[in-house]
Amino acid sequence: MPASTPHPSLEFVVDGQPWAYHYKAYIVLNKPKGYECSRDPKHHLGIFHLLPPQFAERGVQSVGRLDQNTTGLLLLSDDGAFVQDVTSPKRKVPKVYLTTVAIRWTTRNSPDRATACCCMANQSRTRRSRRNRAANICSN
Repeated sequence: MPASTPHPSLEFVVDGQPWAYHYKAYIVLNKPKGYECSRDPKHHLGIFHLLPPQFAERGVQSVGRLDQNTTGLLLLSDDGAFVQDVTSPKRKVPKVYLTTVAIRWTTRNSPDRATACCCMANQSRTRRSRRNRAANICSN
């Protein structure tokens, strides 16, 4: 659909402000705890319940996922090429995760052990021996 002829249902108001039509939608959402990043949520409301319904009509999808108990920045878009470029493992787009833990660090659960667990969980291609070693570090 050309940028100059938006569908009437794609013109709406968010928090009292008119939403200007754009050919592609790119949304930054601060996802609250208790929402699933799914179009077909199983146990909680989906993040799409937080958006005006016009975005569902446009086919907006999340760029990645956050766990239902996780809060944080989530990108959404109806630009399929953008979503694929950012999420495809073939593109090797680096991802950074900042976490806060609610436990006291001890020699048993030191930051070095947590770093090993996080790093190994984020790597898609590791040799089996390295993966097993990381699993042992995380579980000890």
